[in-house]
Amino acid sequence: MVDRHGGERGAAPAGLAFEDTALMLDTAAHGVGVALARSGLAERDLSEGRLVRPFSGEVSVETGNHFVWRADSPKLARILKLRDWFLAETATARAETTAG
Repeated sequence: MVDRHGGERGAAPAGLAFEDTALMLDTAAHGVGVALARSGLAERDLSEGRLVRPFSGEVSVETGNHFVWRADSPKLARILKLRDWFLAETATARAETTAG
C-alpha cells in the first residue's frame, strides 16, 4: 500500500509512541513529527498557533482525531505527502459520513 502513495517498500522504521497525548502534542509542536489527537486535546495548541491542521475541516472518526504539525516544520513536504495519503485512504469513509 505504501508504494502506491509514493513511499518505498520495506520495513517501516521504528518511530515514537506515546501514552500521554499532551506529551505527543508538545513533541509535534517542537517539530519532531506529526500527531493524531482528539479534538478537545489539540484545541488549545491549534487556537494558540502551536500546531496547524494540514487541511480545512475535520475527518469524522469514532475517536475524533486530528492530524496536526508545527506550522514552520522543516519536514513540510513529507508531512504533506502523509496528509495526502491519509486523505486518499479515508476518502470513502469520509464520503459515507457526509452522505449519511
